[in-house]
Parts: sequence; C-alpha cells; structure tokens
Amino acid sequence: MRIDGTHYGHGIAHRCSMFCGEPRGVVEYDLGRKYRRFEAAAGVLDDAADSGRTGHFEVFLDGVAQPGATVRLGTPAHFELDVAEVLRLRLVAYRPDTTGSPLPAGARIAGGLSNGLPELGWGNPVLTT
Repeated sequence: MRIDGTHYGHGIAHRCSMFCGEPRGVVEYDLGRKYRRFEAAAGVLDDAADSGRTGHFEVFLDGVAQPGATVRLGTPAHFELDVAEVLRLRLVAYRPDTTGSPLPAGARIAGGLSNGLPELGWGNPVLTT
C-alpha cells in the first residue's frame, strides 16, 4: 500500500466495497506492558478512487483516547506515542460519511452518489521495546 508516495509493505488497510457493514476499521493489540513506543503513518491510500476523501484516525491506550488526526489525500499524519505500561492498544480508522447499510448504499449507487467508502491505511505500525 502507498500513502503520500511512500510504500508501506507492512501496513493495515481499511477498505470496503459497495458498503461497509462496519464503517470503523478497528484493530486491537494486547501489549502486555512489554513495549515503550508505538509509531505509524496514517493516511488516505494513494490509489483511493475518491481523491477528496477525508479520513479520521484515533488511538486508544487502555481505553483512553490519544490525540487523533484528520487527513486528506497527500497529507498523512504520523503517530509517535509512549506505550510504556500500556496493556491494550486500539487503532481506529474511519470516514465520517460512510454509508453503513446495504439498502441506502444501493440507493446511493443507483442515484450516482458516493457511499463514502474508506480507503485508509496505517503505514508500517511499529512497536519498540
């Protein structure tokens, strides 16, 4: 996957086709208090069909929200967080205007409207000890 021209061979992509049964892409990790830092790029994927997409990225450490980021194509965010003493890391990526149900999604497609499908990615998330 590519974000802002940079290739990320070990990224996490959140994509849907036609509609999203779950508009928010959520990934959780059990850190077990074994790591010190979390780092990742986050952005709209370069091959996104809708270049006007806006994506939202959130990080939760043991359920506590950290400063998030709103990004557009070509303007990724970079996360660098202290995760020492953290048990659970939760990453959330979403687009606020995503159609989350098949019936309205079909009606929007028939009417030539976008379903706001996410094409977002976490670029090479890394945990260091």
